[in-house]
Amino acid sequence: MRPYWDAAMWNATWPLIAVSVILGAIVAIAGKRARYPWFSTFIVLSSLSMLGSVIGTLLGFSRIPAHSSVLPVLGLTALLVIYIISRASEETRMLVSLCVFCLSVAVWIGAAWGAGLRGDFLEYNRSEAYLKKRADIEKAVRSYRERLGLPPNFEIPDDK
Repeated sequence: MRPYWDAAMWNATWPLIAVSVILGAIVAIAGKRARYPWFSTFIVLSSLSMLGSVIGTLLGFSRIPAHSSVLPVLGLTALLVIYIISRASEETRMLVSLCVFCLSVAVWIGAAWGAGLRGDFLEYNRSEAYLKKRADIEKAVRSYRERLGLPPNFEIPDDK
């Protein structure tokens, strides 16, 4: 099991955190028209951007189609936003619109990032280094099985 401080994991994820914070700051500055404190707006927008980045990355990295897992959640979010915008004051409408904007942009960036990570992963699985590593592991397992007096290949018996 790899430790949580593994450098490869942090190298793959720190840009998403940076994008979320930067996107939240830019949109909070652009949306100063709302009468909410800047830092509170920044925190809300950054957290929704981070949520969007995580959703997008998982969506992009996954092989599951988006329509079955993510689109229903985003559809319910859109319905809630439409309800809030139709019932709320102008300041709340502005904040909700900024939140939706940050979430949408972050999902889009995260999906592109996740697709890139999936491509890197698939490329690594086809690389010579990965195949050599797998061959070394298989060789070690076979020699261990032979030392135990077992056949080199593990076969599952048929239950007929």
